[in-house]
Amino acid sequence: MIVVAGTLPINPAKRSEAEAACRSMSAACKSNEPGCQAYEFSWDITETDTLRIFEVYTSADDLASHMQTEHFKAFGGQLGGLLGGAPVLVKYEVSASGPLF
Repeated sequence: MIVVAGTLPINPAKRSEAEAACRSMSAACKSNEPGCQAYEFSWDITETDTLRIFEVYTSADDLASHMQTEHFKAFGGQLGGLLGGAPVLVKYEVSASGPLF
C-alpha cells in the first residue's frame, strides 16, 4: 500500500476556491480510481490556512495511474493559483504484514 501525506498552504483569499477544488478532486478520485482507497483533505486546526492531504493507493502502479488522470492534471492547474506557499508531499509504503513497531 502506498500512502501520500501532504501539506498545502493556501492563500487566505482563496480558501473557499481551494475547498471547492479539493472536494471535486476527492470525489473524482473516489469515483474513478479503483486503486485509490482514500483521498481526503482536512483543514489544519492550528494553521488555519493549511490543508492536509491523505491519499492511500493499493499499489505504486495505482499511484502512477492517478497522476495520469485528467482530474489530477486539472487539479494541478487549479492548485497553482490557490497556494500561499510551497506544498510538501511525503510518499511512503505501508507493509502488507503490518506496522514495524
